[in-house]
Amino acid sequence: MFASFPWIDMPTDLAIKSVLYKIAKREGIKYVLRGNDFRSEGTQPTEWTYGDGRQLNAIHKLYGKVKLKTFPNYTFSNLMYYGFIRGIKSVYPFYYLEYNKTRHRDF
Repeated sequence: MFASFPWIDMPTDLAIKSVLYKIAKREGIKYVLRGNDFRSEGTQPTEWTYGDGRQLNAIHKLYGKVKLKTFPNYTFSNLMYYGFIRGIKSVYPFYYLEYNKTRHRDF
């Protein structure tokens, strides 16, 4: 919050993703179901739609108050390791559902 970063849930998103892939590796799971959908979340301003472990580390270096020794960060090297070396794939079920934001905005 000290950094005034508009995408305040980025650390949580990265931690969830990191833990999902660590568990998939440990349990021998080859597919991870992901609940995000670019059609609904991709309408945010461009500045809000990017976040990765490197960016989180840079923000923490400037504004962080405690060490992130056990925080499950998800970096580019994690992406390469889990995706290409371990062969764990992401599946996005919401990509296959019909979505019309105007029609569904009242829910």
